[in-house]
Amino acid sequence: MALVSGGRSTLNPNAPLFIPAAVKQVEDFSPEWWSLVNTSTWFRNYWISQHEEKIFLVRRNMVSMATMSLDCCLIP
Repeated sequence: MALVSGGRSTLNPNAPLFIPAAVKQVEDFSPEWWSLVNTSTWFRNYWISQHEEKIFLVRRNMVSMATMSLDCCLIP
């Protein structure tokens, strides 16, 4: 990526991702969390990437519970 000024960049390409403390301190599902999820694509994608396994397990359990409830209603 070329710099507009033609100078050299002093940014470290290997530096860890900076996550502001205000974002780290937001409690999941609080009003502040909902605001960030609805207004910040970056935050939404970051939060999902950090909770992918939990989301998968919840979805799998929901499908399992729906299947069980349908099984009990079927007439043999």
